Amino acid sequence: NEHLGRCCLDDQDRAATGQSDTIADRFERDHAAAIPLPQRPFDACLATAAKVDKYQAVRFDNVSYSVPRAHAFQAVTVKAYVDQIAVVAAGQIVARHAHSYERGAMVLDPLHDLTRLSRKPACLDHAPVYRDWTLPPAFAELRRSLEVRHGPFAGTRQFIRVLLLLDDHPQERVERAI
Repeated sequence: NEHLGRCCLDDQDRAATGQSDTIADRFERDHAAAIPLPQRPFDACLATAAKVDKYQAVRFDNVSYSVPRAHAFQAVTVKAYVDQIAVVAAGQIVARHAHSYERGAMVLDPLHDLTRLSRKPACLDHAPVYRDWTLPPAFAELRRSLEVRHGPFAGTRQFIRVLLLLDDHPQERVERAI
């Protein structure tokens, strides 16, 4: 960029082929006639209106992205950036995912559907979104100790109660508490 900047500065006294004015003179005229830059920076994304389906997901470019349960069946805006997808409801970003370019993929966030675990605790071990969820080792140790103390079924339910704290608190805080 520095090299290109120096080349442009060196070249501004030259007249372009077939022109009598120098490049610097033409730039000054064009600059004076240009409209001012917008007040807000340009949001370099593709924004699309969508509706969250019954599976708490919104589709963009043949990929499903999870959305928190509170926004099921609502109209949202999907903002697709090169590297991420942002789901906006009522002017607030409610979900953010890495942009997937794999057709038919499902990009899920386990935090978006924690309330299901209280009704269906078996999802913790069998649903792919939870089975593949990588939590810090303190969580696994807590689950093991709860299952030893209360039995597999009751211990899993107690562990799910701890996971539900992630709805209101950051993972780091819950981990410290564990």
